[in-house]
Amino acid sequence: MSEPTTISSKGQVTVPRDVRERLGLQAGDKIAWSMLSNGTIVLRPKTEAGAVRRFRRRDALA
Repeated sequence: MSEPTTISSKGQVTVPRDVRERLGLQAGDKIAWSMLSNGTIVLRPKTEAGAVRRFRRRDALA
């Protein structure tokens, strides 16, 4: 599990490395944040490149 992160004075958050690697995120990719009714935050890659990398990596691991 990732370590806690800190929100900067500009409202920026660093996505932990293990999360970036798991989602296939790289600099410049876009992400979407959603909050479920129970307070759980969901992070999804929104750029096509991030999604393609994620699925390629999943296929390579299979």
